[in-house]
Formats: sequence, C-alpha cells, structure tokens
Amino acid sequence: MENVIKTPQLRVCVTTQCNLKCRFCQAGGEGYAENLEQRLTSNEIRQVLNTTKEIGFECVKFTGGEPLLREDIMDLIKYARGLGFKDVQLVTNGTLLGQRIPELKEVGLDLLTVSLDAINADVYEYMRGHAIAPVLDAIKRCSEVGIAVRINMIVIKSNFDQLKPMIEFARNTNCSLKLLDLIRLPGIEEFWEKEYLNFNEVRKLLDEMGGVYIGKEEAPGGIGAPLSEYRTKDGCQIVIKDSTQGTFYHETCNDCKNYPCQDALISVRVTHDGNLKRCLIRNDNLVDLRTVMKSNDTQAVIDTLRETFTIMTESKYEPFKWIPPVVSI
Repeated sequence: MENVIKTPQLRVCVTTQCNLKCRFCQAGGEGYAENLEQRLTSNEIRQVLNTTKEIGFECVKFTGGEPLLREDIMDLIKYARGLGFKDVQLVTNGTLLGQRIPELKEVGLDLLTVSLDAINADVYEYMRGHAIAPVLDAIKRCSEVGIAVRINMIVIKSNFDQLKPMIEFARNTNCSLKLLDLIRLPGIEEFWEKEYLNFNEVRKLLDEMGGVYIGKEEAPGGIGAPLSEYRTKDGCQIVIKDSTQGTFYHETCNDCKNYPCQDALISVRVTHDGNLKRCLIRNDNLVDLRTVMKSNDTQAVIDTLRETFTIMTESKYEPFKWIPPVVSI
C-alpha cells in the first residue's frame, strides 16, 4: 500500500442539520446542530475548493448532517466539478433524495452514497427514526436513470439479520454495497458496547452465501482503511470496512490518548463552521481555517491546508493495530 500515490480525500460538511435521529451518528464527526449563521457560506466553500484543488486534492465528498437540506448544494457540486476534481461524491440519508434526482443526474456525480441500515421498516425506524419507503423508492429511481449508487450499511447486532435482504436489494437495484463496523464515538459508548458486531460474522455469512473474495479496494486517495471486496455469484459488489484489519496513522497520532483508534486517518474534514478536522474522534486538535481565510492572506490559507495535506500523505498503513475492547459475537 505504500506504493499507492496518496492524495487525501476532502470531506466538506456543508451542514450538521439533519432530519433523522440516528442512534449511532455524529453529523460530520461534529455531533451538534449548528447556528445557520455560523456555517460556511457558499463563497467560503468555493474558496476551500479552490485552494485544496490547487495544492493537490483530487477527491471531494460533500457530507452532513444531511447535505440535501442545504439550499445551494447542487451549485457547490457543479462548482467542484468545474474545478476538475477527479472524484466528486455526495453522501445522503436518502429521505429527501426523490425530489432531487433530476438535479443530481444533471450535475454528474461520480458516486452517490446512500446510508441505509435495514430493509425491514421496523428495524430501519429503530436505527434511524424515520419511514424507509421514500429511501428505497429513491434508490430504485436513481438506478433507473443511471446514477451510480453505493449503499452504506452500518452492521450491528440489531440489524445483522438484514444483511441477506440488503444484498438482494443492492443486486436488484445495481448498487454496490459497503458494510461498515460501528465506530465507538464519544457519547455512544453504551450503545456501542451493546451493538458492536465482530465482522468475522459478516465474512462467515458472505462465505455461506457464495461470496468470493476479490481483493482490496483502496480508500479514496489511497488513505484510510482498505476495503475487502467480495462478489456474489450474480455479480453484486460488496466491500467491507472492518477496523480490526488496520488503517492509516501518522506519527502525530502516537501521543493521542485514543491511539490506536478505530477510525484513524481517512480524509481531511472541513467542518460546517470552517475548521479542519483530521480525526473523526477528536475535537481538541481542530485547525481554524476560517479565520485564516478571512485574513485574505492567500499564502497562509495554502500553508494551513498544505500542513494537513502533508500529515495525511505521510501517514502509514498499520495492519491489525486496533483491537476492540469488547468483542461481541
């Protein structure tokens, strides 16, 4: 993996507002609803995109909260596409997706990620507090119009029985499926200890279903936990993100009280209010990018972003580093 040319993925949290109340989520790693006056303006986000593209970022993913709650999200996607980013993605919970499909088709995303943790309506409502029908319908319609969709499924004890029907749904809608283990975020420790599932069980089920291990799919930009790729007999692509298999760390991680942590270095996150967030779990090492941008010192903005860019590119893959404190089978 050290031979991979690494260009960190940029994740722009355009809002922490969300219309769902998921049991395990902290929007953009921030975990609070913002004052709308504090969030980055369209022009500020464009400035971030301009500078990050200039210093070498090639992948950008718009996240939230729920990004479709932001009124200018389509314009931001178009702007990123116009700058020449090689990979432009959007993450959504799918509940508002149906009414935005024509616009998304027009802007030309490389990948639309829809978070979906169950096919059964009751299980979905337990996990996300919302009706599932609009999400399933929107995914089907995206498939029909040719929008590339990847379904993200957090696999825990309470929805493990949903894995088989989820694979069937992904196959029938021509979606790829990404299975993720539950991240032990601050504030959900009790839920994590109750629900965390060892992914040996996931791999065992895939084997029983005739899934064939293909190899590793590198994380966007070559940084972050590599994904184990499987193919079912009928061609459905399934990738697994299992924190026990290893991820990327930098020497600056060594002094962190959480090291080795479950998520580690995956991408450069820009928070809704203009901070650089290198790590999902920590909020005590944020870099105030917004203040630097307000100084109108172009070189200072470049230097601030380049420092984080360098930390990410210098990070190294460490296999089997994180071991769950509670192993649940």
